[in-house]
Amino acid sequence: MKKVLSCLCLLLALSFCVVLTSCQKEGEDISGGKYVVDFSQSQQRKVTLRVWMDDTDGTVGRALEKDFESLYPNINLVFQHMATVDAREKLKTYGQSGNGADIFQFPHDHMAQAILDDLVYQLPDTMLSDVRTRLNSVALDIATISYNDQTHKFDPTGEEKLYAVPISLESVALYYNIDILQALWGEKWEEHIPTTFTQFFADMEAYDTMDATKKTYTPTGKEGKVTMSEPYFATSSHWSDQYFIQFIYSAFGFRPFGENGNDDTAVGFQKTEVTNALTWMMQELKPRIHSENHSSISGQSEFENGKLPFVLTGPWSIPTFKNAGVNYGVTTLPTINVDGEEKATSTFAGAQMLAAYKYSKHLDEAQLFLNYMSTARAQQIIYDLGGDLPALNETELKNIVGLEDNQPLQATIRQLATSIPMPTIPAVTYYWGPGETMVTNIWDSGAVITEQQATAENSYAAKKNGAA
Repeated sequence: MKKVLSCLCLLLALSFCVVLTSCQKEGEDISGGKYVVDFSQSQQRKVTLRVWMDDTDGTVGRALEKDFESLYPNINLVFQHMATVDAREKLKTYGQSGNGADIFQFPHDHMAQAILDDLVYQLPDTMLSDVRTRLNSVALDIATISYNDQTHKFDPTGEEKLYAVPISLESVALYYNIDILQALWGEKWEEHIPTTFTQFFADMEAYDTMDATKKTYTPTGKEGKVTMSEPYFATSSHWSDQYFIQFIYSAFGFRPFGENGNDDTAVGFQKTEVTNALTWMMQELKPRIHSENHSSISGQSEFENGKLPFVLTGPWSIPTFKNAGVNYGVTTLPTINVDGEEKATSTFAGAQMLAAYKYSKHLDEAQLFLNYMSTARAQQIIYDLGGDLPALNETELKNIVGLEDNQPLQATIRQLATSIPMPTIPAVTYYWGPGETMVTNIWDSGAVITEQQATAENSYAAKKNGAA
């Protein structure tokens, strides 16, 4: 009898194991096998993660939700549109009320302040090791920072920790209208995509003397003629924008905040390299682009309307140009001649970031989602539906279907290869304003360069010390 009962017990136990095994669901191995969903929806409480992303029509969010929940069916994603520049302030207000987000998106230059506002959860070192195998090194530099949670101070010499996951990268580059170049230069138009500013300036001067009839053309796929604008080259921002003109500073050897971009005692406005860069702008650039006022020409709208041959802008403008039907291409920024030698230019690399809210009740699940967002699988969705450049390394980018044939983003990738990370230290907040005022006064009013440099340096110090 005991043997019969033992056999029955064994059969029941085996049957129970089969039931459990059939209910277990293992997600795709996207994190070294560390994350496994062990039970079906019927056997585990479903957790809801609220995600704030800048996704106006919800297309990207819905696709990510469907894919992520196929891997982790016990996590329910709720996407809400939130402008990236608003997320931090909104989270400060609504975070602990239960109406905030578990995951929120922000631009690179908001990260340090979000950490100081006690909003960002420091991600574990295991995740840093994991995402390092997939993410672009420049993007990872932007997402990591050394911060002491006890003293509430940033330490440029300390060990850097991961605070966010970059989901897209961006940089300014040189955008050109193919139809205009063909109309101006004929079959050899591609030879007039400049690789040096010496060449670029020569073409600007030739353009100025061309007959007006040559500056009228019919855009591809459209009816009616368009008359080109007076300048050959403009910016989609303005010529005092420190983010946009970093490429000029770099050719003369200047990078703000020291060699690694993290020393708030070395903003550098008074350096000789800045003097030389500003002198070049006033003597070489300004006379050739017909802009007496630093912001008098709107390069964005002129290029969108098919009137401008070249514009300095970034991938955020691509949807606008596509919708306008502009036949355009993108190339890296030309070198600048400094004392007889062609010097390469380095732009600022920026990123869109996702972070976990420090006081979320679902931090384990939030880490699963952030890890997922660092994969080619998730960034393929963002690329397909949003057109953004994935923040992945060279090896992982090869897995993004369609990217190889995307000329504008391939040019952006080449530009990013020589870019420097956007500074993420808190003091960067006090860099933009004084720098902009410095260039504006020099460009618009002919103010003395060295005097304006000193004023910018003092203004930065006053703002930083006042906030300390």
